[in-house]
Amino acid sequence: MKKIIAALLIAALLSCFFSCGKRNDYTTRTFTAMDTIITVKIENSEKADSLLDGVESIVSEYENACSKTVEGSDVYRFNKGERGISLDPITQNVITRAIKMWKDSEGKYDITVGASVSLWNVTAGKPSVPDQASISAALETIGSENLILDGNVLDCPIKGVQIDLGGIAKGAALQASIDYLKENEVSYAILDFGGSIGVVGKKPDDSAFKISIKDPRNTSGTVGVLSIKNGNISVSGDYERYFIAEDGTRYCHIIDPGTGSPVQGDIQSVAVWCDDAAVGDALSTALFVMGYDAALRFYKSGLYEFGAVFVTEKGVFVTDNLTDSFNKS
Repeated sequence: MKKIIAALLIAALLSCFFSCGKRNDYTTRTFTAMDTIITVKIENSEKADSLLDGVESIVSEYENACSKTVEGSDVYRFNKGERGISLDPITQNVITRAIKMWKDSEGKYDITVGASVSLWNVTAGKPSVPDQASISAALETIGSENLILDGNVLDCPIKGVQIDLGGIAKGAALQASIDYLKENEVSYAILDFGGSIGVVGKKPDDSAFKISIKDPRNTSGTVGVLSIKNGNISVSGDYERYFIAEDGTRYCHIIDPGTGSPVQGDIQSVAVWCDDAAVGDALSTALFVMGYDAALRFYKSGLYEFGAVFVTEKGVFVTDNLTDSFNKS
């Protein structure tokens, strides 16, 4: 399996979270999908294993539809040059939501960065800075305005455009899994999808879920703990997947659609809390690209309801709706 694992900002949820097997009050399953390790913990019951099978099936459906590396997926076919593709309903929904985020973020979130992601390939064994001509050529392919989504048919008149749903598909799969568990009246569940975490219902002791936020420049330490009782946490940062060039510049895996190169901003990591995991997944990327000042203005605009913990060059900053939920280290 290619590259792994962007656990990003989540240090731990609970001391027992990554335990395997059954306990008195919950059942845990861990599996690998969507290029990450996924751990799901739900209340123990006679149907627990069946429900966990259901979650695995949902994740598999999203991976098979949205992965750029799964041969035959909608994204794989598009990136190989096919046009006028009839999309799976899953891909159609994810791309529709991605285009909306592109518009709402004024282009800071853009799924057409695929060619630039492949060019920089920061997860390669020996990554290096591409030549400027190649960077410029890949940049010419970026722009979701070139995507034509008519119903379930995806077209694009520009050659070389490649899409990458890595910044939203995992969150969408997480939200679909949460909805599935709620529909099946699961009273307690917590789902860790690598850099995205969601909760269902309440913990058995009704206490908050505590999420430690890693220090991006000292990953053995933390900058604080975020406590939540509902919603989802999605995180983006520059310290899990990156390389340091000979001149000392850090190049992370998140591409700035405006430059076609890895983001060079003042945010080192951002954790986003909101009700919809797909929105949170895309938002965390968009905010990271924006930089702190623009991200804070975006938050204050009220376009989306969310909270955020920003780790920047100047310190840790928390949106006002999370100040009572975050304890600095």
